[in-house]
Amino acid sequence: MHIQYDYDHRAFGKRLRMARRSARYSTQKKIAEEMGVSAKYISKLETGAVTPSLSFVMRFAEVTQADLNYLLLGSYPKNTAITPTVKDKPAPRDGLEVHIPRKDILDIEERIKTILDRLDTYMA
Repeated sequence: MHIQYDYDHRAFGKRLRMARRSARYSTQKKIAEEMGVSAKYISKLETGAVTPSLSFVMRFAEVTQADLNYLLLGSYPKNTAITPTVKDKPAPRDGLEVHIPRKDILDIEERIKTILDRLDTYMA
């Protein structure tokens, strides 16, 4: 059984670029150094030429403090309480932190798994 799933890699790349810039990584080289990859790879990601692994996307979200659901799907989960808080040590994006209820995190993880399964099937 083959499931056709159209995933917009270019839109995903644009969201990565926006997250990078929001986190004040002004160049692809700077985020590449932080991530341990080449600037060329970051460029390919941001143009949608390549698809990263889930672990890369999770690490990218951690480094840039971007919402994983937003990076992958371009949206935030419904009923998510977004509360800005100040941390002791300011993060690259002015210390804003998003609090997502555990129930929503589990839903996001399930949606990510579904998307990745479909991508694997599509790419095979």
